[in-house]
Amino acid sequence: MFGQITDLPFLRNYAEALKHYEGIKPIRGSNNLRPICDTPNGRRKKHMEIRTTKVNGMNAVACRLYDTDVVTYLESDEVWFKTGGWSTNTTHDFADKLLAGWGGHVTVFTKNGRTELHCDGEGVAVDSGDTIKLTWQNGWHFVDKPQQYSYQVNRKVMNRRMREMQPFITFTSGLLKVMDFTELGNMKTLLETYKRNRSWEHVSTERCELGGYPLEFFQGMQAISSCFTLHGIACSELRGERATQAAMFMLIHAGSYGWNNNIGYAPDNKAIRKTFAKLIKHLFFDEVFMRVATHRPPSNNNEKFVDVPFKLATT
Repeated sequence: MFGQITDLPFLRNYAEALKHYEGIKPIRGSNNLRPICDTPNGRRKKHMEIRTTKVNGMNAVACRLYDTDVVTYLESDEVWFKTGGWSTNTTHDFADKLLAGWGGHVTVFTKNGRTELHCDGEGVAVDSGDTIKLTWQNGWHFVDKPQQYSYQVNRKVMNRRMREMQPFITFTSGLLKVMDFTELGNMKTLLETYKRNRSWEHVSTERCELGGYPLEFFQGMQAISSCFTLHGIACSELRGERATQAAMFMLIHAGSYGWNNNIGYAPDNKAIRKTFAKLIKHLFFDEVFMRVATHRPPSNNNEKFVDVPFKLATT
């Protein structure tokens, strides 16, 4: 998974792909399975094959990784790239070698959890259902390149939403001053144990008096962990157990943790505000973000707030 794929051919068009296909002897006893790597070592890689197929009624040669036709060469000399939902190093290396050889004509990689394909000085983000079309003309070029979009924060809206929670943000920062911040790592572990097992029975009793709070406190904290409930408390409650639970929950997620959830320093005000800002971005993404057309894939990673259903406890 983590090493580079070797023995793959560099193929630029349908004719080259078909020639490579016809030059490979099928595996004996198989249903015409032809490993794409035509070397003694490569023929053992049966999860990487080359096969003929039809695409919209047109002859094509597909280069398949496991069950996905990652790179397909059409008789029209368009070349289609798909991930099939597998945004992995193996998928990217497979396509990279087929389209670039070792010459760097194309680069396929992961950025912010998404596949990106770059060529000819341009790039596109590739989601699971996307088909990226290329053609070779003294180098790779996009065909009908998909419009790229970036989500930019509407600062006026964001500032207004943050002001609504400012008293609670101040309350949360103040809570940190009267507690041992190193307890945050243990609290995080406790909540993760519950989430993993979906039961409090697996939470050891020695973890149930963290910071002087009993197990029931953390049970209540988990009960209010939806973003809607947290936001409601942050906008209306500054006293009582629910307010303390919500503030503690936000502090846990504002922390920066190492191995075994060890925390070396307390979250600062910037980290605390950033955690509350994430809550706003997920809850009010339709207000907070402006969709802007760009010439290259987005670099700010804001699309994760729009594309992914949110629970703060899982971020």
